[in-house]
Amino acid sequence: MNEREKKPKHNESQRRRRLSKSQRRYSDEFLRRLRNEIPIRSVIQTLSIPHKYRDGYFRFLCPVCEFTHTGLNPEANLARCFRCERNFNPIELVMAAESADFVLAVSYLAPMLPGDHQG
Repeated sequence: MNEREKKPKHNESQRRRRLSKSQRRYSDEFLRRLRNEIPIRSVIQTLSIPHKYRDGYFRFLCPVCEFTHTGLNPEANLARCFRCERNFNPIELVMAAESADFVLAVSYLAPMLPGDHQG
């Protein structure tokens, strides 16, 4: 028996599932809309990330370092943690808060997109 025959074969359905996930494509326009049209504050609230107003600023618990030295830039639709120096757009925030991969984060956000949510 040679080396190739000794290796266990992958289940065909598992291989197809991996391929379909990795080959999933979204248009640039759809991803741009996810990043820019879903308010970052709404994403924080929908994810039930602990948040509050302090000194007139919206603060949230960073999903990476778990500190609240954070802020929002509504014009750029970004959240920022000043402690771990991470910026989050809506997709990145879902990925960090839910330990989700990119495809799952996009699927989570798509229903929140105003209007058509086809990728």
